[in-house]
Amino acid sequence: MLKIGIKSTYKNFKRLPAERRIQKTVNANQTGSDMPRYSLSLTRHASDTADVHETPNGHHAIYVLEGSLSISGVSLETGSGLHLQSPTQIKANNGAAQWLCFRLADEVPYESLDGELLLSEIVELESTAHLLRLDTVSFPMGACAWRHVHPGPGIRYLAKGRLKLQSDDHEQLMEIGDSWFEAAQSPVRATADVKMPETLFVRVMILPTKFEGRPTINILDAEDRLRPRLQTTNRIIDAVISLQDG
Repeated sequence: MLKIGIKSTYKNFKRLPAERRIQKTVNANQTGSDMPRYSLSLTRHASDTADVHETPNGHHAIYVLEGSLSISGVSLETGSGLHLQSPTQIKANNGAAQWLCFRLADEVPYESLDGELLLSEIVELESTAHLLRLDTVSFPMGACAWRHVHPGPGIRYLAKGRLKLQSDDHEQLMEIGDSWFEAAQSPVRATADVKMPETLFVRVMILPTKFEGRPTINILDAEDRLRPRLQTTNRIIDAVISLQDG
């Protein structure tokens, strides 16, 4: 299951305008399962040194898109990230800054989130201990992540370039600023634009703890496993979390 910005049942769909790429429905994915359900969401923030933002309850992965942030005495530069658990104040250092906040928490009204809500999804998680991973994946021109799956759900945000996503029943061309959700074990192939010098997305996944420090990509087709892997993964956060504490 690959979802781009808004719930859709169409097997093939066109680009949606920005105002429609926001999912605000809390009661999505009604499966009848008894597993605990959590909200995984992505917000984008922009501020200058006069603004102070405070994160709500939950587990947060902060990623700096541009500028520098100050968080509880820690300075974060462009391309870096930090895991936060309790409510924490965030402010920009020395001018304007832009950052992403990936949040995993109990279901709450999304209107309570600070910043621009880009995407939200309800996820069902079997136990209380999980690995929260924040990383980036960088592609050179035309590089391909061959048809593959990951063992946990996650949200991606395209920060550079252009990326073509192909699932088993539809495809989508992603532009800078687009975000999408991939369910656990959901097959997808990702191909970078041949005209872009670099394509890069930022990703948060919720994984089994056994993957701490380990890659998660599982290439599905035998012939693809023999092909070169040109994309580069930069792991920023691997935090074992307890959802009872979030």
